[in-house]
Amino acid sequence: MASTIYILLRNDDPGALSDPAKERRVLELFERYKAPQVLAVIPNNVEDPHVTSSQNTHLLEENPAVVHLLKEYHAKGLIEIAQHGYTHQTNRFRPGKTEKITEGQYYQGINRRWAPYDPAHTEGYSELSGLPEEEQRDKVVKGQKYLENIFGVKLKSFIFPWNSYDPAVLRILKEQGFRYVPCDEDTIVVPDLCLIGACYWDWEIDKFRRLIKELESVSQPVLMQFAYHSWEIDDDMIAKIEGLLQEISAMPNVKFIKPSDIARVIPPAAKAIRERCQLLQLEKRINLYLRKVRETPRYYVLDPWFYTKQIIKLSVSYFILSKIGLQRFNFISIFVLGAFSSWAFQKTLANRLGVLDLTVLSLLVMAVVIYYFIKRRVEE
Repeated sequence: MASTIYILLRNDDPGALSDPAKERRVLELFERYKAPQVLAVIPNNVEDPHVTSSQNTHLLEENPAVVHLLKEYHAKGLIEIAQHGYTHQTNRFRPGKTEKITEGQYYQGINRRWAPYDPAHTEGYSELSGLPEEEQRDKVVKGQKYLENIFGVKLKSFIFPWNSYDPAVLRILKEQGFRYVPCDEDTIVVPDLCLIGACYWDWEIDKFRRLIKELESVSQPVLMQFAYHSWEIDDDMIAKIEGLLQEISAMPNVKFIKPSDIARVIPPAAKAIRERCQLLQLEKRINLYLRKVRETPRYYVLDPWFYTKQIIKLSVSYFILSKIGLQRFNFISIFVLGAFSSWAFQKTLANRLGVLDLTVLSLLVMAVVIYYFIKRRVEE
């Protein structure tokens, strides 16, 4: 079994529109099992986050009961405050009037009433991604100063609404002193900023047992992030969560962790996460290149540039071939192909070896195999 499995619990959307009684019930549940978590708090909660039109927003202090509750549990060391955007209002994709409201999917509304919304194409929503950099900085800084003033702490974690971000806003977070970004996708690398991928958990015990079983062969510490929304939790879900927490409490090698404890408790984690980000980013670029659709002109359409490019490619290949010889040319070609293939190997074996170590090992093995293959052909 893995040496230790660390679980980072993440609760999105507490803010001025939250129901303090419901939030307390959820926090008390996790408190009974001594399970700390990070709360993604909205500084200035908009009434409907899914439209781009101007509307009313509500500062966190407009709900004193929620502020008191968060301060209480922060003082207990059971929650860590993270900034969750500024207003949580999308800057793009406004659902059209013809799109249907999906029954049963809601967002907490003004005065804690339940307001339906259209969840179609949720990947299109974003508060910060795509905005001018100065506007991004203004939102980040205003929210950061506001929350730090309320709770009297320096914020270290930032969680993006809809997990949507771009490289510019990540650089701003680094400038503002943020260290951890629990998110959904982790394919952008910013030095000294730790992006932690998440899964939205449904609290099913059987799924969790299968997950733990899959990790039995992992020899290194494991860090997982479970994200949820407290405003979605009903009585049935409370029972499921308690059952899962009971299950976890009986597992000595499974522990809960807060973002600020990652570097202290599992020092290799931040480095490993950054290495994984680098690999995912490179892998994404390779896949985009390999899967790129190259449009070929119809045979009766004269496209001089298309044929010019083909001639240039052939000329460059011929020039390289004439300089280094056929055998070396084949060796380099096969080696490059082997380098691309090695990325597939790291997916299945990365649990047993370090990610970057495995990549280097794969390249070395591939190089040795190719070397002896070509040497044998030459001798023949």
